[in-house]
Amino acid sequence: YQRRVMGSEPLIHTKMAAVQADADGQYNLGWTYATGRYGEQSDVKAVECYVKAAEQGHAQAQYNLGIMYANGRGVEQSLIKAVEWYQKAAEQGVPNARYNLGVMYSNGRGVEQSDAKAIEWYQKAAAQGIAEAQYNLGLGLADGRGV
Repeated sequence: YQRRVMGSEPLIHTKMAAVQADADGQYNLGWTYATGRYGEQSDVKAVECYVKAAEQGHAQAQYNLGIMYANGRGVEQSLIKAVEWYQKAAEQGVPNARYNLGVMYSNGRGVEQSDAKAIEWYQKAAAQGIAEAQYNLGLGLADGRGV
């Protein structure tokens, strides 16, 4: 009878994949650091992993980097960089990235305020089922903004 310690094995496999420059592995390792799911919680290490995955085109890592920059988690807060990463993820179809871009354009955070661009991104996110985007889209259209 062997007793196994649960919890550490997934982290070992994730680290192995990340070391091999696997974008999914790097993203997953970033997520484990961001959440502290299997032990150590470190926003700085999460960002390092997300950057490696995002630079290989990993859409969810790009979105998560946007969140990290928007909130100053593990990096100095930069709304401009948040928008850049949201844009990359949104162009790959990440619904929440599209919604967040709509919010950024609507409020002029990290970009020049533009109701037209906000509506454009809300429409894309709404079409993918994001309820908040559907609501904001409805408000914008009812007020005649961005049309």
